[in-house]
Amino acid sequence: MNKSELLGFIKNLKHNSLIEEGIYKDKRVQLNKPIKGDITEYKIYIKNPKTDNIRKVNFGKRKNVLFIENLINEELNKINNNKIIK
Repeated sequence: MNKSELLGFIKNLKHNSLIEEGIYKDKRVQLNKPIKGDITEYKIYIKNPKTDNIRKVNFGKRKNVLFIENLINEELNKINNNKIIK
């Protein structure tokens, strides 16, 4: 699903107001409603019509991932440099 299809899908959902509830990983969530994401800017929970399973779809820019990766790499470099010096 590309970006334009996803945006069209979201606009259609808002227009039809098909907001339901479901359970995703033992957590009660609202289906078909875009919300602020934890990994990316936005996320939406949708129900697969074939299997009736609930999926989480992340979209938008990734949040703080590069910042965290840089911190981890810096710490690993410090540890490796200390091993080389000793």
